[in-house]
Amino acid sequence: MLRTLDAVLGPERRKTGWMRAEAADGARPWRQQTVRGRGRWEADALRDTVRDHATEALEAPDAVLVADETGFLKQGKASRGVGRQCIGSASRITNCQVGVFAAYASRHGHAIIGRALYMPKDWVKDPARLAAAHVPESVAFATKPRLALGMAERAIAAGAPFAWVAADVVYGTGEVEMALRCAGVGYVFGTNGTQPYNSWIGKPGVSGTAEEIARALAPSAWRRLPAGEGTKGPRLSNWAYLELADFDADEYKDGATGVWKRGLLVRRGLADGEGAFFSTWCPAGAPIETLVSVKARVGRSRTRSRRPRPNSASTTTRPGRDPMHSSRGHFVKANGLCWFTLALLAPVPWSEWAWAVPFLTALASSGRHARGRGRRHRRLTAWVRQALLQLARWPPDRRIVAVADRSYAALELLHAVRGRVCVVARLRLDARLFDPPPPGTPRTIGRPRVVGTQRPTLAQRLHRPDTPWCRLEVGGWCGGGGHRLVEAASGTAVWHHTGLPTVPVRWVLVRDPQRRFDPQAPLCTDLSAEPADVLSWFIRRWSVEATFAEARRHLGVETQRQWSDAAVARTTPALLGLFSPVPLRTADLHARSALTHRRAAWYRKEEPTQRRARRRPALALGRSGAFPDTAAHRRPRGSAARRAGPPGRHRLPRGVPTKVEVRARF
Repeated sequence: MLRTLDAVLGPERRKTGWMRAEAADGARPWRQQTVRGRGRWEADALRDTVRDHATEALEAPDAVLVADETGFLKQGKASRGVGRQCIGSASRITNCQVGVFAAYASRHGHAIIGRALYMPKDWVKDPARLAAAHVPESVAFATKPRLALGMAERAIAAGAPFAWVAADVVYGTGEVEMALRCAGVGYVFGTNGTQPYNSWIGKPGVSGTAEEIARALAPSAWRRLPAGEGTKGPRLSNWAYLELADFDADEYKDGATGVWKRGLLVRRGLADGEGAFFSTWCPAGAPIETLVSVKARVGRSRTRSRRPRPNSASTTTRPGRDPMHSSRGHFVKANGLCWFTLALLAPVPWSEWAWAVPFLTALASSGRHARGRGRRHRRLTAWVRQALLQLARWPPDRRIVAVADRSYAALELLHAVRGRVCVVARLRLDARLFDPPPPGTPRTIGRPRVVGTQRPTLAQRLHRPDTPWCRLEVGGWCGGGGHRLVEAASGTAVWHHTGLPTVPVRWVLVRDPQRRFDPQAPLCTDLSAEPADVLSWFIRRWSVEATFAEARRHLGVETQRQWSDAAVARTTPALLGLFSPVPLRTADLHARSALTHRRAAWYRKEEPTQRRARRRPALALGRSGAFPDTAAHRRPRGSAARRAGPPGRHRLPRGVPTKVEVRARF
């Protein structure tokens, strides 16, 4: 059994029965398949054994029990509890199973010690469906908070040492809160901004919803605290804590002593000022730093429970819909290969948008892949820097504007290429901007200054009344058709961060007068660029998503799951490069004769669709005679086949190649 577990957790990319058997003992997989498939398992007893081992190894008096849910995408309808449900990892309602998990988190690490499958009501009300899925008759409907409470009660009964329970807003119900109070366990639960709160006698007088209370707080009530470590350092936010009421411990648990406090914890983002609210129950004297650290455990345990299983040596965690951060603000972590592509944003005469024509595609290996081969890991920005400098050598006399998203707004990258390439990217609203350094004084001791006085951040400029806004008409802002009226403010500054090179940039802060879209701030390394030009360049970046969608749909990019790594690395650049001749050839044909398009009776098409435009090169190629007519050598059927005789006697017309049939699909 131990050898089987070692094989499951081993470095092999595919975990089939034969591969697990070879990795375990070199034998055939019959014994493992018998244990895993036909053996009788006491799943609950195994769960309790894992819990005991985990709590013994990670024991800490201030440990946190984190409750959270995750979904498992399904195709069929026979699995237990499957149905159309909301799944957080996919951010939509889809066919899936939902499981509720409990993780034990301490300073030594974290491990999942409890699990329960959520059974929807339509499953519980259908005995025939339960019997077909081999669900025990004792299973009844239970809400997700009730499943989480059951796991917490089993952990308490088993003597698991933890002092806190943390969860999202789904689990902060009255039943769960009262049960934890009676057990003498503190909690930090998410709550809605519309939830009303009132303070008791002896506490600062507050009354209203959580949002109203947060807006009325004085600036001195906020403290900037880290909620764990992120990829770029501590995840800082502004936090405030309000004590609402005091309770004696013996009111909920007999024989308990001390005072417990019910409170409201508020978090406010540094960049956008967005608020989050948490209901707390803690012993008297618990500082706000402790509550913030308890809340931070939710994100860490969620990352562990929803972490995808790698299936490739070059696998890395990358955002979905795009090889980089999505320009629409979505960040969906997915398991896949991380490609970076340089594409020419070429305007086409039949479309309102510019089409991205890929001409250079390369694979950026992950850190795990580099460590496994004893190589030094290169970040994605280092690969892009090399590609941009190589691009600048090809047309040395032409100005090159590289449009990218926020992931490429890195000081090392901008500093390395700003003399050769003009880079337009998305700037963080909380970036540290400074005045240029003052001129140095001769014979002054010390190093010369690299920056001057610090300026207000762009997030602060959004709310300052003295910010000079001007109105501009921008075509296609945030993916919409036509022109939209936006308010923009621009200026130049020096972007600086400690330990990194400084880069002078022109920033353009854009907001929607009707508050329908979030503010954005493009940056440009060319200080002489006009704000309108920077916005027009930045908007063209969004057309890259259409290019990747078309390449996935029609050319098979990112669908080669059964291929080897070498085959994927060879074919993906070719497939993306194959997309480039299509819009260029279509634009050339459109210049000779305008594209025709079909008009439906119920709506009017001003321009041809992309599907119609893609078919134009294929039709022109077929009419040119470069390929034979496939109907000339198609195998006859029916009575024609009987007259033609057996396949061996079938003859092709003279002059037609006998090799293969060529089909092109765009």
